Amino acid sequence: MLDLRIIINNRSTLIKIFSLVLIITAINLIIVIPKPDGANWESIAEHPKKKETVYYDKESVVKHSKSLIRVWVKTEFKKEDEKFKDHTLSLFELNCKLREWRILKSITYLKEGWHEESEPDKNYYESTAYPSKWESLAPVDSSMISILYKNICPKK
Repeated sequence: MLDLRIIINNRSTLIKIFSLVLIITAINLIIVIPKPDGANWESIAEHPKKKETVYYDKESVVKHSKSLIRVWVKTEFKKEDEKFKDHTLSLFELNCKLREWRILKSITYLKEGWHEESEPDKNYYESTAYPSKWESLAPVDSSMISILYKNICPKK
């Protein structure tokens, strides 16, 4: 049987193990969190009153298990009184089995000419309120999230 004290006392071995754990974690983060690059946006909802269009990226759909799926959603703002927001990208996580959803990340992009006061070259900001808590889907609903669920989750 291997004595863990020998491994822990050997500083070089400990550094190698720690480095390997960091590399594996970084690779998992790159693979697990889908990126909206090279997006294939499909419209799923239009809000005429709000003048918003909602899309999901077919290429970013990632299954993490039989029931957990992540996907990027884009909301475009076309309202005249929406002075600074152009669109928002949000990473949704759906639990298809439990009919629940939450937002893991949200980035709001600003219209041309607008920027963060503290960072003039930055035309977006990330919300820090995420991940959000799990929300239940209504049994019969025509909301954007219900339409997303119907498009993403496998049929029973």
